[in-house]
Amino acid sequence: MNAQQILNAVQSQSSAIKTVGVTFKDTKYAEGHQKIYTYKTTRTDLKVDDFAIVEANDALKIVKIVEVHDKNKIDSDSTIVFKWLVDKVNLAAYQALFESDDTALEHIKDDLRTKRAQVILQELSTETKVALGIESQNILENNNGNA
Repeated sequence: MNAQQILNAVQSQSSAIKTVGVTFKDTKYAEGHQKIYTYKTTRTDLKVDDFAIVEANDALKIVKIVEVHDKNKIDSDSTIVFKWLVDKVNLAAYQALFESDDTALEHIKDDLRTKRAQVILQELSTETKVALGIESQNILENNNGNA
């Protein structure tokens, strides 16, 4: 038994270590099927259809969880190096950031429209304001306030 097999044997018996099956977006196993890769984790809140970060080919990748194993699937006789899942992707927090940006942009657009309208209104001649009914409305409002 080599060192990897001993590690796998020990970890296969651990109740703290779970395994999940994941798929990579761009990896196809056969027509219409994606190859499922097994990763180790200590997280207990993972579920099917969650997204996670894993290390693969010396890079971090986002994967979709397609299996959550009740008993870990580490083969104690295998020489395969089972890698660790890095973390779960928090899509709700990510989406909240986009919504926050959208809200801020709407407020900025409203502020810009109001500012443009105020600048344009200030630059209009008295005759134009009267023709638009703006000046007479302001005069009436001012007279009612002073009466």
